[in-house]
Amino acid sequence: MYFTTYPVKHDKPLANNWQLPALDLATGQARLVCSFPGSQGREAAIAAGPTGRYLLVEYDPHPGTTRLARFDVATGQVTQLTDGRAIEAAIAW
Repeated sequence: MYFTTYPVKHDKPLANNWQLPALDLATGQARLVCSFPGSQGREAAIAAGPTGRYLLVEYDPHPGTTRLARFDVATGQVTQLTDGRAIEAAIAW
C-alpha cells in the first residue's frame, strides 16, 4: 500500500518534502520509495493506475505551483508531467 506523509516532530517539519512510503501489509513494515518537494500544509495526493504499475502523484512544491508526476512502481522512476504552472488538480486515473 502506498500513501503520502509529511515528516514532523513536535509539530516542526523534519524536511521540506512529502514522502511516498510503501507499506507491506503482511509485515507492517514501511519503506520510503520516493520524496517530492513541498511544504507542510500544502497538498499531496496519489492515485493508482488501472494496472497498478503507475501512481499519479499531485504535489505542491510552492504555493501556486501544483505539479503532477508519474511514479513507476516497478522501477522507481519518476516522470514529471507538468511544468509547475498553477493548476487546480483533482486527480483520478
